[in-house]
Amino acid sequence: LLFTWGMSSDGRLGHGKPMSTSPSSASSGGSSATRSGRDGEGDDHSNELAQVIPRPVDFFIRTGRRVQQVTCGADHTLAIDDMKAAYSWGRGNYGALGLGDTKSRSRPVKINVGTGSDQGGMIQWSMVSAGAKHSLFLTRNGAVYACGHGGNGRLGLGSSSGQLFPERIQEPTRIKYRYISAGESHNAVVTTTGALFTFGCGGHGRLGHGVEEDCDIPTPVDTLQRVHVLQAGCGMAHTIILSASGELFSCGLGEHGVLSFVVYYY
Repeated sequence: LLFTWGMSSDGRLGHGKPMSTSPSSASSGGSSATRSGRDGEGDDHSNELAQVIPRPVDFFIRTGRRVQQVTCGADHTLAIDDMKAAYSWGRGNYGALGLGDTKSRSRPVKINVGTGSDQGGMIQWSMVSAGAKHSLFLTRNGAVYACGHGGNGRLGLGSSSGQLFPERIQEPTRIKYRYISAGESHNAVVTTTGALFTFGCGGHGRLGHGVEEDCDIPTPVDTLQRVHVLQAGCGMAHTIILSASGELFSCGLGEHGVLSFVVYYY
């Protein structure tokens, strides 16, 4: 089962259009409450309905689909089921949902992207990652697709144009990817051979290229050429990289100690 909770605006929880609930009903044991005031980011969410305890997303119960992976962006959610189909819901600005428009969805909607080269039909997905205003998708064949806001070249398509449907990122010859991470405005992708590529906003050095320039196509992180990378995680303005030997590397904005500058092993 998939459970969601928290801020419910724009349908990001996948429960359908919320019904109005008074604060008194929540205080007497209800599962939702009307939220007033500003959150930690300073955004005004007066009278916004919040889900304060985990609630199952009934779409997957009704359809009998089992969710195998889920990822939360700033305002939207992506998931993959046991048939390797991808779903999106929440705020649809900039085409982040990959459904061909900018409409928001309050329940999961299957993303339909066909191709003639990926097993001759509908794409089977192995991983999804939701950024702030964009989304990344990884196919079972090792290709990466992107949609949504294209600013700073974060879609990796060679420009700053946005995309309403997932568009395939052209990978170098003989390169296949096995891990993806979408940050607020930059991304990291790991190849099957353990090489790390980054693209998007380069501010504060978050791409690890030694400069602060944006990159609109996946670009290798040269300083890690001799490191076999397992995973990478992109935050708002920094990146964390995990190697096969258990080392952690970091780059980007170092406020609040997010980079640490200590190598940990596990």
